[in-house]
Amino acid sequence: MNVAQCPFCPQKIHERIEPIHFETAHWRVTNNRTRYENAKTHLLLLPKDHIIKFLWSQKTLGLWSEFYMRVMPFVQANWPQGTLLMRLGGFETTGSTVEHLHIHWIVPKPGQTAYAHMGPRKWKSDEWKDLKKA
Repeated sequence: MNVAQCPFCPQKIHERIEPIHFETAHWRVTNNRTRYENAKTHLLLLPKDHIIKFLWSQKTLGLWSEFYMRVMPFVQANWPQGTLLMRLGGFETTGSTVEHLHIHWIVPKPGQTAYAHMGPRKWKSDEWKDLKKA
């Protein structure tokens, strides 16, 4: 998937109907379109840059500093307990539907266990097959 097609990149993010709860120079915090099973809250923490490889560099130093210094304090102030799940890479191995690095903050419903799909995704519609080819 290239930058022009990526739903998490600036060219497409405005098409999302979910509210943006918090935004910094490098990050956006929004709701996931589809909550995982038994999730009370399911946020996406999205870097604004189209990142498809997990690299430490001068370029990403500001990104990760901002994540720990600004994004996570905001998330934990509003949703104090949850689980972080980071997805990065191809659809065939991670179970993600978008290749762009994204981090989930998942808060289960009280007394419930929230479930996240990890591993090869079984495509259920032509839409996902098209994403896979992009």
